[in-house]
Amino acid sequence: MPRIDAPNIQEHVRQQTERILTAANTLFQARGYRSTDLDGIAEAVGLARNSLYRYFRNKDEILLACVQRDMESFIVEMHKLDSAFPDPMDRIVAWLNAQIDLATSPATPRWK
Repeated sequence: MPRIDAPNIQEHVRQQTERILTAANTLFQARGYRSTDLDGIAEAVGLARNSLYRYFRNKDEILLACVQRDMESFIVEMHKLDSAFPDPMDRIVAWLNAQIDLATSPATPRWK
């Protein structure tokens, strides 16, 4: 039986999921998506490859979860545009500025 250091199963799953996504993101950036495989992700996390399947069905699902995690704060900020910029033209300009920020510096977006 594997050792669980979290106070409960849900927290353990959350922690492991975060570890998997962090390792996968690091490998995707270093090796590229195509050159990263489940064996490499599992090794980086310290899990057996078959243990990854408890959390994700495949590498595509891991990539999607990485993108969702990384984009979460951006999406929250986009939802705030309606109230922050009641004028539609100002809202469009703010949206465009956010898109430019994202495209030019995705590792350190201004909204974080």
